[in-house]
Amino acid sequence: MTIKGVTIERSHYVAERFRELIVKTLVRHAAKRRESFGRFAVIPTDFVGMNVIANGFYERHELTILQRLIQSQNLAHTTALDIGANIGNHTVVFSKLFQSVIAFEPNPSVAALLETNVVLSGCKNVEVKRVGLGPQDATLPFTPDMEGNDGHGSFAIKGATTIDLPVRNGDDLLSEIDPEISSGQRPIGFIKCDVEGFEASVFAGLEKTLTRHSPIIVFESDHKGPGAEAFEVLKRCGYEHLYAIRETGDKIDSRFKRELKRLASNYQFWLEPQDKSPTFWSNVIVSNIR
Repeated sequence: MTIKGVTIERSHYVAERFRELIVKTLVRHAAKRRESFGRFAVIPTDFVGMNVIANGFYERHELTILQRLIQSQNLAHTTALDIGANIGNHTVVFSKLFQSVIAFEPNPSVAALLETNVVLSGCKNVEVKRVGLGPQDATLPFTPDMEGNDGHGSFAIKGATTIDLPVRNGDDLLSEIDPEISSGQRPIGFIKCDVEGFEASVFAGLEKTLTRHSPIIVFESDHKGPGAEAFEVLKRCGYEHLYAIRETGDKIDSRFKRELKRLASNYQFWLEPQDKSPTFWSNVIVSNIR
């Protein structure tokens, strides 16, 4: 049997080996950061995946802020809800901070990786639900992301390509998962909600749970519509106090200038009280506690 051999030009081979060395170095560095959290699988071409490979975690500094907040409020005995859990970057961290975690992710391909990471990370107190949350039970068109971040898929975005996925009323589903949640015997202490503009709909379906348990909530806000609408729903549930997770340069529109600002000074994260939804993009925290 005769086949044609493969010749790799020297310059191409050097480039391949150099790229391989960089990737292996980054992965080893990331693995050290994740030592206490176990193994974690990612989509290497995805935005979240690239951050995990480079830094060990996605939104690593914000996770530190949330961890300090959770510990300061003595929430270890409560249950956390991770709504829009993506591949589980936050879920596996929450599993070490709470008695239990319920993670919701409707996108089938992303949910499969979430379930894999729950197993790889040894998170025995995490329950995964392959469903979206909303004001009522329905099957809704979901737009998957096509720009390199699978987590940016949403029920709120009307794209050219959609898939029909199940949505459940949050209060009803939680009652089915554990009647002690609806009775108040199993406390919900914290909610992370990252659903790309569908937050107000999610909270509308959780009004009974929010009113009964008053969990601390963190969600994405942009003030131009979805963020402000979500906060209005939360006000109906008794929430009054709003904080933005600020970071250096977050009010600078130009990404290039924003990075220059961060390179020229210490890169900082901090909590800042807000009277209304911020006019800049931010993850915000709402609470009944000052």
